Amino acid sequence: MGNKGPVFDTLPYTIDLVYNEDYSATCAYRIKGTGNCAIHLTKRSLKEANHILASNFSDLTKHPEEQRRSPAFFRILQNFAESRLCRNHAKHFDQAALQWCEEYRQTYRDVADTLTRCLALPGTQVHGVPLKATTSMKPQVSVISVEVDERECESDVAGSVEPKQDEEVEDSDIDGVTTIEKPLCGTPRDILDPGLPEIRSIQRNLTMNQETIINRIAAKICEPVEGKSSKTGWIYLLRVPSLGQGMYKFGHTTSGPPKHDRWVRHEKCYGPMEEILTSMTPCAYRLEQIILLEFRNNEYQLHEPCKQCKPPGNEPDKKPPRHHELLRVEKDEQLKERLKQWVSFFKDGPYRKSGTLRQKILENLPPKDDDLKRAIQDLLKSKRRTSSAKKYPPSSKRQSQGSVRGPIFTDSHANVRPQTPTADDYAGITSNLEHLHLSPSSTPSKAPREVPIRRANSPSPSKDEDITETASVSNESRPLQSSTPTGTADSSTEDSCTV
Repeated sequence: MGNKGPVFDTLPYTIDLVYNEDYSATCAYRIKGTGNCAIHLTKRSLKEANHILASNFSDLTKHPEEQRRSPAFFRILQNFAESRLCRNHAKHFDQAALQWCEEYRQTYRDVADTLTRCLALPGTQVHGVPLKATTSMKPQVSVISVEVDERECESDVAGSVEPKQDEEVEDSDIDGVTTIEKPLCGTPRDILDPGLPEIRSIQRNLTMNQETIINRIAAKICEPVEGKSSKTGWIYLLRVPSLGQGMYKFGHTTSGPPKHDRWVRHEKCYGPMEEILTSMTPCAYRLEQIILLEFRNNEYQLHEPCKQCKPPGNEPDKKPPRHHELLRVEKDEQLKERLKQWVSFFKDGPYRKSGTLRQKILENLPPKDDDLKRAIQDLLKSKRRTSSAKKYPPSSKRQSQGSVRGPIFTDSHANVRPQTPTADDYAGITSNLEHLHLSPSSTPSKAPREVPIRRANSPSPSKDEDITETASVSNESRPLQSSTPTGTADSSTEDSCTV
């Protein structure tokens, strides 16, 4: 079988090196299965490995069938692998634990014999069979097919520098070696339940600054509870060993105790889990929302759709869900203590029966949350100002006595530009007036007025002569007609009417 990933020293040989004073232990990583990494481990890591083996002797000497579905056994191997790998290869601790778990199924008697000999416990029996002392074993290579990219490890043999054993390995002490943060790549589940595919997780959200997170938590607390958020339920925190170290499943349920419902479903997807905290609390869904907001930068989800679940609605076109609400923290005590504080807060009754927030909410908040208290105070003040403005709007008299309203420009006036009329424009206006015909109005004139009429080519009238005739002109526009005086034979061909 070809080597597809990193290979490590065998578990019995690695245990033997922990207690071998004549040999300076090196990293358990074997580059391409040919030679060990040249970096020596520190005394601190040696003491840590010794403590892990001594404190877990009974677990490491059990029969493989008893360890088959034991998350605690795999965590022991993970911790031991971390103490036996250098900083450059510490990210492969899951793969080392996987290899040693497979070896334990086949050579657990050698492991038990080595532990008994190294811990100076002669006569110890495993399942009624006395253990025999063994000589120091030669390093062997056990090939486990694991998909891991090892391009960064190709130059470790040639470019590594061996530091002194009693000195801490720093980044500047080794040429070309930098501190690599252990990626949360997950752990293959076939070590817990053979035949199941491996599962991996990735960070779900982009990193958000703490101020934004606090403001969102404050807004969620001030939001009234109704419907699903107002129901009493259970919140639970479970450790998920199959996803790697420091991974926890957090959630809530209102249908009953989670042991009878949710845990059974989760074990189908994640394998065996360990209970950290379960508590009944009011407003369980609201509490879950607040916790997920507070640990937003620590939330993870599955890298690929869950192969144990069906697509939503059993539709073949859709993919199965990628479970989230997975939190990664270094210590479960940090998360556990925070959950207890929020449960205590919700049990004090921060909301009225109507669902609105009580005024004395700030006194019940978890301690050391001064920034959150200030954010809630600012939010409540802004809501009071908004509600008072809606309740007492300004009167119309005050608005009329205020500043003068300016002109309102609309989009239709935006492109209007002043233009100077030309001679052609005046000519067009004159021609239109010549063809204009005015028709008489159907309504009679209210008050006719007298208009003096003077004949053409006639001498100007004297003061004594009355040559004025009366013409009725209505208020509306009508054509002006001249009237011939009584007794005048000549008609209007030679006369002109001038108004």
